[in-house]
Amino acid sequence: MKWIFLAPLILLGVLLALVCIVLLLRVGVRLVYRDGQPGIWVKVSIFSIRVFPRKPRRKKKRRKENGQAAGRGAPPQQAKTHSPDAGTQRPEPAKTTKETPRQDKAEKPGPSVETLCAYARFAMDAGGRVMRGLRVDKLWLRADIGTPDAAKTALAYGGASAAVANLWPLAESILDIRKKDIFLNACFEKETSTIEGEIVITALVGRMALIGLRILKQYSKLKKAVQTNEQSERLYGSEHGKNP
Repeated sequence: MKWIFLAPLILLGVLLALVCIVLLLRVGVRLVYRDGQPGIWVKVSIFSIRVFPRKPRRKKKRRKENGQAAGRGAPPQQAKTHSPDAGTQRPEPAKTTKETPRQDKAEKPGPSVETLCAYARFAMDAGGRVMRGLRVDKLWLRADIGTPDAAKTALAYGGASAAVANLWPLAESILDIRKKDIFLNACFEKETSTIEGEIVITALVGRMALIGLRILKQYSKLKKAVQTNEQSERLYGSEHGKNP
């Protein structure tokens, strides 16, 4: 009898444990570009699954059935019958179409500038929250800069170094970067530039779910505020039109 009462509690505990495990899972993506070929892997905890490029499948040998094409004969041709009324065609009566009067629909006014700005601020805030929920476990970049002219190579190397130095603090302020390795080389003996890189981005399922719920709640509040603002503007416009 005790097991009858304990079974629901055990089942509930197992379900709660599974939910906790799923929420604490770290999932992500791994992007690799080497030797001119990109690669994409999906990461779930310590496991990774290659998505692109896919592994070539082995072609199964198809068994050829002998004698099918030879055994099949051509279908018999049916004799054509000519009817006396085949040459004469009766004219069809003209269809009368009733023209329906077009109703001029009142054009709805577009969104105001304030509404567009509010949605733009919401999009920027939501994007910032999502970016703060991500974590860069590995960032590796190697660029060998080379051109036919040594002076152009030096200028390109200087521009790339300046861009990395200016953009790197911004990237660190937005993303949580754990491991980074960036190498820029000026190759005066090469005439072409080569780039190789690898980045691993992960996130906790529970944290991303919480961020999604917050974004959805903020969007519902913004939508209600925009609707009330539009209704108030319509009422003010109708009253102002009646009593100039």
